[in-house]
Amino acid sequence: MRCCRPPTPRPAHSSRPRSCGSSPSSCATPPRSSSATSTEPNGSASPTPSLNSSVMPTTRPSRSPRPSTAWLPPSAADPPRTPRPGRNPLTAGAPLLPRPPRLHRPYATADPGDRTTAGKGATLTTHDALHTLLTQPACSLAVFVPAGMHTAAAERRHLDALAHAGCALFEIGLAHHTAVLDGPVIQSAYRRALMRGSVLDRTLRAVEHAADLRPTVVMTYWEPVSRHGPEHLARLFAEAGATGVMVVDLPTHQAARWQAAAQSTGLRTPRLVPRHTTGTDLAHVVTGASGWLYAPASSAPTGYQGPLDIPALSGFTRRLRAASPLPVVSGVGISTPALAARVAPLVDAVVIGTPIVRALATAPDQAPVLAAAFAQALRPTTPTEDRA
Repeated sequence: MRCCRPPTPRPAHSSRPRSCGSSPSSCATPPRSSSATSTEPNGSASPTPSLNSSVMPTTRPSRSPRPSTAWLPPSAADPPRTPRPGRNPLTAGAPLLPRPPRLHRPYATADPGDRTTAGKGATLTTHDALHTLLTQPACSLAVFVPAGMHTAAAERRHLDALAHAGCALFEIGLAHHTAVLDGPVIQSAYRRALMRGSVLDRTLRAVEHAADLRPTVVMTYWEPVSRHGPEHLARLFAEAGATGVMVVDLPTHQAARWQAAAQSTGLRTPRLVPRHTTGTDLAHVVTGASGWLYAPASSAPTGYQGPLDIPALSGFTRRLRAASPLPVVSGVGISTPALAARVAPLVDAVVIGTPIVRALATAPDQAPVLAAAFAQALRPTTPTEDRA
Protein backbone atom coordinates (compact mmCIF):
# COMPACT_ATOMS: atom_id res chain seq x y z
CA MET A 1 0.00 0.00 0.00
CA ARG A 2 1.33 3.37 -0.97
CA CYS A 3 1.91 5.90 1.67
CA CYS A 4 0.67 9.31 0.91
CA ARG A 5 3.41 11.62 1.99
CA PRO A 6 2.81 15.34 1.95
CA PRO A 7 4.83 17.16 -0.66
CA THR A 8 8.02 18.76 0.46
CA PRO A 9 7.68 22.50 0.30
CA ARG A 10 9.90 24.15 -2.22
CA PRO A 11 12.27 26.77 -0.88
CA ALA A 12 11.46 30.31 -1.68
CA HIS A 13 13.48 32.03 -4.34
CA SER A 14 16.43 33.98 -3.13
CA SER A 15 17.97 37.01 -4.64
CA ARG A 16 21.46 35.52 -4.09
CA PRO A 17 23.31 33.88 -7.06
CA ARG A 18 22.81 30.13 -7.38
CA SER A 19 25.70 27.75 -6.66
CA CYS A 20 26.01 24.19 -7.98
CA GLY A 21 29.30 23.17 -6.30
CA SER A 22 31.98 24.14 -3.90
CA SER A 23 33.46 26.70 -6.27
CA PRO A 24 31.21 29.69 -6.46
CA SER A 25 33.20 31.13 -9.29
CA SER A 26 32.76 28.11 -11.53
CA CYS A 27 29.07 27.51 -10.97
CA ALA A 28 27.76 30.96 -10.29
CA THR A 29 24.90 31.94 -12.48
CA PRO A 30 26.06 34.48 -15.02
CA PRO A 31 24.42 37.86 -15.00
CA ARG A 32 20.90 38.10 -16.42
CA SER A 33 20.96 39.09 -20.06
CA SER A 34 18.63 38.63 -22.90
CA SER A 35 21.61 37.78 -25.18
CA ALA A 36 25.37 37.08 -24.95
CA THR A 37 28.16 37.64 -27.48
CA SER A 38 30.70 35.05 -28.77
CA THR A 39 33.79 35.58 -30.86
CA GLU A 40 33.81 34.06 -34.29
CA PRO A 41 37.01 32.78 -35.89
CA ASN A 42 37.18 35.91 -37.95
CA GLY A 43 37.06 38.00 -34.79
CA SER A 44 33.53 39.26 -35.24
CA ALA A 45 31.11 39.08 -32.40
CA SER A 46 27.82 37.27 -32.87
CA PRO A 47 24.94 37.08 -30.44
CA THR A 48 24.31 33.76 -28.70
CA PRO A 49 21.37 32.80 -26.55
CA SER A 50 21.85 33.45 -22.87
CA LEU A 51 22.06 30.41 -20.63
CA ASN A 52 19.56 32.02 -18.28
CA SER A 53 17.12 33.24 -20.87
CA SER A 54 14.52 30.72 -19.70
CA VAL A 55 15.09 31.20 -15.98
CA MET A 56 12.32 33.01 -14.02
CA PRO A 57 13.30 36.40 -12.66
CA THR A 58 14.73 36.23 -9.22
CA THR A 59 13.06 39.46 -8.08
CA ARG A 60 9.40 40.44 -8.50
CA PRO A 61 8.98 43.56 -10.63
CA SER A 62 7.40 46.51 -8.93
CA ARG A 63 3.70 47.11 -9.63
CA SER A 64 1.98 50.37 -10.33
CA PRO A 65 -0.16 51.48 -7.37
CA ARG A 66 -3.83 50.48 -7.53
CA PRO A 67 -6.12 53.45 -8.09
CA SER A 68 -7.85 54.62 -4.92
CA THR A 69 -11.55 53.97 -4.50
CA ALA A 70 -11.98 56.88 -2.10
CA TRP A 71 -14.51 59.48 -3.22
CA LEU A 72 -13.06 62.69 -4.52
CA PRO A 73 -15.05 65.81 -5.28
CA PRO A 74 -15.64 66.32 -8.99
CA SER A 75 -13.43 68.82 -10.70
CA ALA A 76 -14.36 71.22 -13.43
CA ALA A 77 -12.45 69.08 -15.91
CA ASP A 78 -14.52 65.96 -15.19
CA PRO A 79 -17.10 65.20 -17.87
CA PRO A 80 -20.74 65.47 -16.71
CA ARG A 81 -22.33 62.21 -15.66
CA THR A 82 -25.22 60.99 -17.72
CA PRO A 83 -28.23 60.19 -15.49
CA ARG A 84 -29.76 56.75 -15.66
CA PRO A 85 -32.66 56.64 -18.13
CA GLY A 86 -36.03 57.23 -16.51
CA ARG A 87 -34.66 58.94 -13.41
CA ASN A 88 -34.59 62.60 -12.56
CA PRO A 89 -31.06 63.49 -11.36
CA LEU A 90 -32.52 66.19 -9.15
CA THR A 91 -34.87 63.86 -7.28
CA ALA A 92 -33.03 60.53 -7.39
CA GLY A 93 -32.77 59.19 -3.86
CA ALA A 94 -34.91 61.97 -2.43
CA PRO A 95 -37.89 61.10 -0.19
CA LEU A 96 -41.27 60.92 -1.83
CA LEU A 97 -43.19 64.15 -1.68
CA PRO A 98 -46.94 64.42 -1.07
CA ARG A 99 -48.99 64.35 -4.22
CA PRO A 100 -50.25 67.70 -5.53
CA PRO A 101 -53.89 68.69 -5.27
CA ARG A 102 -56.21 66.71 -7.54
CA LEU A 103 -57.45 69.59 -9.62
CA HIS A 104 -59.35 67.43 -12.07
CA ARG A 105 -62.56 67.38 -10.06
CA PRO A 106 -65.09 70.07 -10.93
CA TYR A 107 -65.34 71.34 -7.35
CA ALA A 108 -61.62 71.66 -6.60
CA THR A 109 -60.43 75.20 -6.03
CA ALA A 110 -56.79 75.89 -6.68
CA ASP A 111 -55.05 79.21 -6.33
CA PRO A 112 -57.63 81.93 -7.06
CA GLY A 113 -55.26 83.44 -9.57
CA ASP A 114 -54.86 80.24 -11.56
CA ARG A 115 -58.09 78.64 -12.77
CA THR A 116 -57.07 77.20 -16.10
CA THR A 117 -56.77 73.57 -15.03
CA ALA A 118 -58.45 71.15 -17.37
CA GLY A 119 -60.39 67.99 -16.71
CA LYS A 120 -61.43 65.43 -19.31
CA GLY A 121 -60.37 67.70 -22.12
CA ALA A 122 -62.37 70.72 -21.00
CA THR A 123 -61.08 73.88 -19.34
CA LEU A 124 -62.66 74.78 -16.05
CA THR A 125 -64.44 78.11 -15.82
CA THR A 126 -62.87 80.96 -13.92
CA HIS A 127 -65.72 81.04 -11.39
CA ASP A 128 -65.15 79.70 -7.91
CA ALA A 129 -67.36 76.65 -7.39
CA LEU A 130 -68.15 77.58 -3.80
CA HIS A 131 -68.99 81.19 -4.67
CA THR A 132 -71.15 80.05 -7.58
CA LEU A 133 -73.06 77.70 -5.31
CA LEU A 134 -73.67 80.29 -2.61
CA THR A 135 -74.77 83.03 -5.00
CA GLN A 136 -77.55 81.04 -6.61
CA PRO A 137 -81.09 82.36 -6.12
CA ALA A 138 -82.18 79.34 -4.06
CA CYS A 139 -80.78 78.53 -0.62
CA SER A 140 -78.39 75.55 -0.68
CA LEU A 141 -78.26 72.62 1.73
CA ALA A 142 -75.01 71.93 3.56
CA VAL A 143 -74.58 68.77 5.63
CA PHE A 144 -72.12 68.37 8.50
CA VAL A 145 -70.47 64.94 8.84
CA PRO A 146 -67.86 64.15 11.53
CA ALA A 147 -65.02 62.16 10.00
CA GLY A 148 -64.09 58.79 11.46
CA MET A 149 -67.42 57.67 12.92
CA HIS A 150 -67.52 54.58 10.71
CA THR A 151 -65.15 52.55 8.61
CA ALA A 152 -63.78 54.22 5.50
CA ALA A 153 -65.97 52.11 3.20
CA ALA A 154 -69.14 52.85 5.19
CA GLU A 155 -68.27 56.53 5.36
CA ARG A 156 -67.93 56.70 1.59
CA ARG A 157 -71.33 55.07 1.16
CA HIS A 158 -72.91 57.58 3.55
CA LEU A 159 -71.39 60.54 1.71
CA ASP A 160 -72.57 59.17 -1.64
CA ALA A 161 -76.10 58.74 -0.31
CA LEU A 162 -76.20 62.23 1.22
CA ALA A 163 -75.01 63.83 -2.02
CA HIS A 164 -77.64 61.91 -3.96
CA ALA A 165 -80.32 63.03 -1.47
CA GLY A 166 -79.75 66.73 -2.16
CA CYS A 167 -76.66 67.82 -0.22
CA ALA A 168 -74.98 70.63 -2.18
CA LEU A 169 -72.10 71.31 0.23
CA PHE A 170 -70.23 69.10 2.70
CA GLU A 171 -68.79 70.18 6.02
CA ILE A 172 -66.37 67.54 7.33
CA GLY A 173 -65.62 67.75 11.04
CA LEU A 174 -62.14 67.06 12.42
CA ALA A 175 -62.73 65.27 15.73
CA HIS A 176 -61.61 67.11 18.87
CA HIS A 177 -61.73 66.07 22.51
CA THR A 178 -62.88 69.47 23.78
CA ALA A 179 -65.60 70.58 21.38
CA VAL A 180 -67.03 73.30 23.60
CA LEU A 181 -69.34 74.76 20.94
CA ASP A 182 -70.97 71.42 20.18
CA GLY A 183 -73.73 69.59 21.95
CA PRO A 184 -73.77 65.99 23.24
CA VAL A 185 -74.59 64.34 19.89
CA ILE A 186 -71.62 65.75 18.00
CA GLN A 187 -69.34 65.41 21.03
CA SER A 188 -70.26 61.72 21.20
CA ALA A 189 -69.50 61.34 17.50
CA TYR A 190 -66.12 62.99 18.04
CA ARG A 191 -65.31 60.65 20.93
CA ARG A 192 -66.23 57.70 18.75
CA ALA A 193 -63.88 58.92 16.04
CA LEU A 194 -61.08 59.55 18.54
CA MET A 195 -61.41 56.01 19.88
CA ARG A 196 -60.93 54.61 16.38
CA GLY A 197 -57.59 56.45 16.10
CA SER A 198 -55.77 57.97 13.10
CA VAL A 199 -58.07 60.97 13.29
CA LEU A 200 -56.24 63.22 10.87
CA ASP A 201 -55.68 60.48 8.31
CA ARG A 202 -59.34 59.44 8.43
CA THR A 203 -60.40 63.06 8.06
CA LEU A 204 -58.19 63.54 5.01
CA ARG A 205 -59.67 60.41 3.40
CA ALA A 206 -63.19 61.65 4.10
CA VAL A 207 -62.37 65.06 2.62
CA GLU A 208 -60.94 63.43 -0.50
CA HIS A 209 -64.10 61.47 -1.15
CA ALA A 210 -66.49 64.28 -0.23
CA ALA A 211 -64.63 66.72 -2.48
CA ASP A 212 -65.13 64.36 -5.41
CA LEU A 213 -68.88 64.75 -4.86
CA ARG A 214 -69.51 68.33 -3.69
CA PRO A 215 -67.58 71.41 -2.58
CA THR A 216 -66.18 70.54 0.83
CA VAL A 217 -65.16 72.66 3.79
CA VAL A 218 -63.42 71.33 6.92
CA MET A 219 -64.74 72.35 10.34
CA THR A 220 -62.19 72.30 13.16
CA TYR A 221 -61.14 73.84 16.44
CA TRP A 222 -57.92 75.77 16.83
CA GLU A 223 -56.16 73.23 19.05
CA PRO A 224 -55.66 70.61 16.28
CA VAL A 225 -54.53 73.36 13.91
CA SER A 226 -51.97 74.60 16.44
CA ARG A 227 -50.79 71.07 17.26
CA HIS A 228 -50.22 70.03 13.64
CA GLY A 229 -49.09 73.46 12.51
CA PRO A 230 -51.27 75.90 10.51
CA GLU A 231 -49.10 75.76 7.41
CA HIS A 232 -48.82 71.96 7.44
CA LEU A 233 -52.51 71.35 8.07
CA ALA A 234 -53.59 73.86 5.44
CA ARG A 235 -51.41 72.13 2.86
CA LEU A 236 -52.78 68.70 3.76
CA PHE A 237 -56.41 69.76 3.44
CA ALA A 238 -55.73 71.64 0.22
CA GLU A 239 -54.06 68.56 -1.28
CA ALA A 240 -57.05 66.46 -0.18
CA GLY A 241 -59.32 68.75 -2.20
CA ALA A 242 -60.96 70.91 0.45
CA THR A 243 -62.39 74.23 -0.67
CA GLY A 244 -61.85 75.86 2.71
CA VAL A 245 -61.32 75.35 6.42
CA MET A 246 -63.36 77.09 9.11
CA VAL A 247 -61.75 77.33 12.57
CA VAL A 248 -64.77 77.88 14.80
CA ASP A 249 -62.80 79.24 17.78
CA LEU A 250 -59.99 81.01 15.93
CA PRO A 251 -58.08 83.22 18.43
CA THR A 252 -57.81 86.84 17.41
CA HIS A 253 -54.02 86.89 17.81
CA GLN A 254 -53.67 83.83 15.55
CA ALA A 255 -56.04 84.97 12.81
CA ALA A 256 -53.38 86.62 10.63
CA ARG A 257 -51.10 83.57 10.69
CA TRP A 258 -53.92 81.16 9.89
CA GLN A 259 -55.31 83.28 7.07
CA ALA A 260 -51.85 83.61 5.51
CA ALA A 261 -51.28 79.84 5.70
CA ALA A 262 -54.66 79.08 4.15
CA GLN A 263 -54.33 81.71 1.44
CA SER A 264 -50.94 80.32 0.38
CA THR A 265 -52.65 77.00 -0.45
CA GLY A 266 -55.78 78.46 -2.07
CA LEU A 267 -58.09 77.58 0.86
CA ARG A 268 -61.01 79.77 1.86
CA THR A 269 -61.28 80.83 5.50
CA PRO A 270 -64.95 81.17 6.48
CA ARG A 271 -65.52 82.81 9.86
CA LEU A 272 -68.09 82.07 12.52
CA VAL A 273 -69.48 85.39 13.75
CA PRO A 274 -71.18 85.33 17.18
CA ARG A 275 -74.46 87.21 17.41
CA HIS A 276 -73.07 89.78 19.84
CA THR A 277 -70.18 90.84 17.54
CA THR A 278 -70.48 94.52 16.63
CA GLY A 279 -68.47 97.60 15.73
CA THR A 280 -64.72 97.24 15.26
CA ASP A 281 -64.78 93.57 16.24
CA LEU A 282 -67.18 92.83 13.40
CA ALA A 283 -65.05 94.80 10.96
CA HIS A 284 -61.94 92.90 12.04
CA VAL A 285 -63.61 89.49 11.65
CA VAL A 286 -65.07 90.10 8.21
CA THR A 287 -61.86 91.65 6.89
CA GLY A 288 -59.94 88.40 7.23
CA ALA A 289 -62.78 86.09 6.18
CA SER A 290 -63.24 84.47 2.79
CA GLY A 291 -65.75 81.99 1.41
CA TRP A 292 -68.63 82.91 3.69
CA LEU A 293 -69.70 84.33 7.03
CA TYR A 294 -71.35 81.88 9.43
CA ALA A 295 -74.28 83.33 11.35
CA PRO A 296 -75.49 80.89 14.06
CA ALA A 297 -79.27 80.67 14.17
CA SER A 298 -78.99 80.13 17.92
CA SER A 299 -76.43 81.13 20.53
CA ALA A 300 -76.74 77.70 22.17
CA PRO A 301 -74.39 74.77 21.40
CA THR A 302 -75.13 72.60 18.40
CA GLY A 303 -78.06 70.28 18.86
CA TYR A 304 -80.36 72.94 20.28
CA GLN A 305 -84.00 71.97 19.58
CA GLY A 306 -85.91 74.97 20.90
CA PRO A 307 -87.57 77.83 19.04
CA LEU A 308 -85.56 80.28 16.94
CA ASP A 309 -85.72 84.07 17.08
CA ILE A 310 -86.19 84.61 13.34
CA PRO A 311 -86.49 88.44 13.53
CA ALA A 312 -83.21 88.64 15.48
CA LEU A 313 -81.52 86.37 12.97
CA SER A 314 -82.84 88.51 10.13
CA GLY A 315 -81.40 91.66 11.68
CA PHE A 316 -78.06 89.94 12.27
CA THR A 317 -77.76 88.73 8.69
CA ARG A 318 -78.52 92.26 7.44
CA ARG A 319 -75.66 93.63 9.54
CA LEU A 320 -73.32 91.02 8.13
CA ARG A 321 -74.30 91.83 4.55
CA ALA A 322 -73.78 95.52 5.22
CA ALA A 323 -70.28 94.80 6.56
CA SER A 324 -69.14 92.35 3.87
CA PRO A 325 -70.09 91.17 0.36
CA LEU A 326 -69.47 87.55 1.35
CA PRO A 327 -72.35 85.05 1.33
CA VAL A 328 -74.00 84.30 4.67
CA VAL A 329 -74.54 80.76 5.93
CA SER A 330 -76.53 79.72 8.99
CA GLY A 331 -76.67 76.67 11.21
CA VAL A 332 -76.98 75.61 14.89
CA GLY A 333 -80.51 74.99 16.10
CA ILE A 334 -82.08 74.35 12.68
CA SER A 335 -83.41 71.03 13.86
CA THR A 336 -86.40 70.44 11.56
CA PRO A 337 -87.23 70.96 7.88
CA ALA A 338 -89.89 73.48 8.95
CA LEU A 339 -87.29 75.65 10.71
CA ALA A 340 -84.98 75.33 7.71
CA ALA A 341 -87.75 76.67 5.47
CA ARG A 342 -88.08 79.74 7.74
CA VAL A 343 -84.35 80.43 7.81
CA ALA A 344 -83.75 79.85 4.08
CA PRO A 345 -85.01 83.26 2.87
CA LEU A 346 -82.43 85.00 5.08
CA VAL A 347 -79.25 83.18 4.11
CA ASP A 348 -77.44 81.59 1.19
CA ALA A 349 -77.06 78.12 2.71
CA VAL A 350 -78.43 76.21 5.69
CA VAL A 351 -76.13 73.79 7.54
CA ILE A 352 -77.73 70.69 9.06
CA GLY A 353 -75.54 68.95 11.61
CA THR A 354 -77.00 67.26 14.68
CA PRO A 355 -80.08 65.66 13.01
CA ILE A 356 -77.86 64.02 10.36
CA VAL A 357 -75.18 63.00 12.87
CA ARG A 358 -77.78 61.43 15.15
CA ALA A 359 -79.14 59.40 12.24
CA LEU A 360 -75.65 58.32 11.16
CA ALA A 361 -74.95 57.11 14.68
CA THR A 362 -78.19 55.20 15.21
CA ALA A 363 -79.76 54.41 11.82
CA PRO A 364 -77.41 55.36 8.95
CA ASP A 365 -79.96 54.40 6.30
CA GLN A 366 -82.26 57.17 7.56
CA ALA A 367 -79.65 59.92 7.14
CA PRO A 368 -80.21 60.41 3.38
CA VAL A 369 -83.99 60.31 3.90
CA LEU A 370 -83.69 63.13 6.43
CA ALA A 371 -81.34 65.08 4.17
CA ALA A 372 -83.84 64.81 1.31
CA ALA A 373 -86.56 66.25 3.57
CA PHE A 374 -84.37 69.26 4.44
CA ALA A 375 -83.44 69.76 0.79
CA GLN A 376 -87.09 69.74 -0.18
CA ALA A 377 -87.88 72.34 2.50
CA LEU A 378 -85.29 74.72 1.04
CA ARG A 379 -86.87 74.71 -2.41
CA PRO A 380 -89.03 77.83 -2.53
CA THR A 381 -92.64 77.45 -3.64
CA THR A 382 -93.28 81.18 -3.48
CA PRO A 383 -91.06 84.21 -4.10
CA THR A 384 -88.70 84.62 -1.16
CA GLU A 385 -87.09 87.62 0.46
CA ASP A 386 -84.15 89.04 -1.44
CA ARG A 387 -80.96 87.84 0.28
CA ALA A 388 -78.58 90.12 -1.60
